[in-house]
Amino acid sequence: MSPVPKINRRGELESVEVDRIVGVPAQDPDDPEYAAWVLIRYLPEDVQRLVEEAANTKALPVWQLLLGYTMRCSEWGEIFAPHLLPDWVRGGKPGAARPCQGCGEMFISKFPSAAWCCNPCACQKLDAMGHSKTCPTLVHSGR
Repeated sequence: MSPVPKINRRGELESVEVDRIVGVPAQDPDDPEYAAWVLIRYLPEDVQRLVEEAANTKALPVWQLLLGYTMRCSEWGEIFAPHLLPDWVRGGKPGAARPCQGCGEMFISKFPSAAWCCNPCACQKLDAMGHSKTCPTLVHSGR
């Protein structure tokens, strides 16, 4: 078993055992299905659920579904026009801890392009409002 980081519905980082996820085989680096599930975890949660639902509905392995999408992009002439999430460009995955552009604290968000940990930082009113001890998005709050 191999733990895979995942963001839960409350935006908290948790670890999920790979072979406990429906349809995921035990870890084998040469297995295309395992590799597909590793890649799926880089997609936003809502897209992960849709891909899993499509695989279950069509009774297809996820790796075949992903490669089928690639073939569809090729047919439509879109191979050279990918939709890249900002987190991928930065070398991370959606839901990974990142520094807030307001206060500099590390935070986690399920939104790929989130730049601020909370409304006070986004509105640049950190000095006036400050973070509370229960600020839901801060990972390591020293405040």
